[in-house]
Amino acid sequence: MVDIIYPLIFALGVGLIYYCWWKVRRTGNYKFSYGMIAGIIVLWLLSGDEFFNSLLVFGGAYLLWHYRQIISPTILFYGIFSLFIIFATGRTMSINRYAYGCVSLAICWGIFLSRHVKLNYFIILWFIIMLITSSIRFAQGLWVA
Repeated sequence: MVDIIYPLIFALGVGLIYYCWWKVRRTGNYKFSYGMIAGIIVLWLLSGDEFFNSLLVFGGAYLLWHYRQIISPTILFYGIFSLFIIFATGRTMSINRYAYGCVSLAICWGIFLSRHVKLNYFIILWFIIMLITSSIRFAQGLWVA
């Protein structure tokens, strides 16, 4: 017997994010962005830190591609090759160390946050949660990254 609740909640979270994104794009009402944040929190509660690590890497890859006309080619190629190194390791456990060290991802996140000011508090809260969970694991003597 397979537990059907987990895939249903995951599909609900993804559906909530997509619906709210669609409403923001269609109506221009940015109050739906809070629904996207709620969907991200649901997915985080289901999958844990691997979701945030994957979101950081794949979101950074998307931002590199999206802002490729704005950033210099040096930053773009540095980011692409850094992502190739991250993907070549094949381990999701230490992705956040490599992604934090990639300067071009930080530049793209900065451009993104300068254009979407309402998401600043959510992104700051996201990094605070990651910092707190990493410090708790380190204090317990667990391997952090």
